[in-house]
Amino acid sequence: MAKKELPGVVRNPRHLRKATINDVAALAGVSVGTVSNVINGRGNVSEPRRKKVREAIATLSFTGSLLAKGMRAQRYPVVGLCVPNSTSSNFVTMTDILEEHATGANFELVQIITRHDQQREHDRIERLIASRASGVLLLPTLLAEPVLELLHSSQMPTVIINRFVADEERFDQVLVDHRSAFVAATRQLLEWGHTRIIVATQFPNFSVVRQNIAGINEAIADSGADVSSTIMKCGTNQEEFNRMLAVELRDASRKTVLIASSSLLSAWSIEAFRDLGLRCPEDISLLAAEEPHWAMAAWPSLSCIQQPTRELGRIAWDLLSRRMAGGNDAAVTIRCDARVNFRGSVSRST
Repeated sequence: MAKKELPGVVRNPRHLRKATINDVAALAGVSVGTVSNVINGRGNVSEPRRKKVREAIATLSFTGSLLAKGMRAQRYPVVGLCVPNSTSSNFVTMTDILEEHATGANFELVQIITRHDQQREHDRIERLIASRASGVLLLPTLLAEPVLELLHSSQMPTVIINRFVADEERFDQVLVDHRSAFVAATRQLLEWGHTRIIVATQFPNFSVVRQNIAGINEAIADSGADVSSTIMKCGTNQEEFNRMLAVELRDASRKTVLIASSSLLSAWSIEAFRDLGLRCPEDISLLAAEEPHWAMAAWPSLSCIQQPTRELGRIAWDLLSRRMAGGNDAAVTIRCDARVNFRGSVSRST
């Protein structure tokens, strides 16, 4: 569930401020995108919903001037989705969900792959701005400030998704509460007798990975137990990963869990266990920081942190719709809860 509600409706705005499209949407009980479609005569909006929107407009004395200024009179119905890669299960699912929302609102969703390259990200965003796109959904690279400044200076409606940018107050952010998920997961792992935790990651400085590690460390500190934790930074080469893991697992004196920070590393881990002659979970447990589509097909079934991708996509699109419609409310940060799914790949014996 999201931990922060979206701004509410002002029931009698004439005594407080001018009504906004957000107020119309809230009073009518529909999305901002639906209000926009009704005003602009677009989209497949049912007659009952059209009636509710028109009634809300009349009740709130909404003139539509803000909408006319903020919508796409000078822009094309295109939204850019900027992500670091297309291999993450979460990114694939997120793209599908946002594509559904975009299509429903008569937008084209254009995916941009940055490959964690700050310059590539900046160049692609510049092209989106030059092509007069309507908005951007951004999962930024590690050094986000230059591209965020570019988006802000161009007045491009933007929502940051699933990667927290500290001290950023210009743009809405929709995130997963990774830290809380890993606090809960680690506490359970410790209860089941795990005394060594290895975190395998290709990008240890990413905010999501830092939150994961912070949650692990918090749970270890709270337990007061003698628990060893290691960050195994691995590159993009699977053979190198296998060698590094073999070195880490030479000490078999502790009950160990390997936490793989991506779907790719989860797959590599399973192959490495096989090559090293290790049984999962008898010899080593495995927990994935995201849930790949093949998690239940693996044997044993893969334990995962399941991110609320559908909820994340819905909220991100709603926030972006508000911004594209001219909404100028204060930026919000919304955190969604993840779910820990323990399955066969984690040993439960103490």
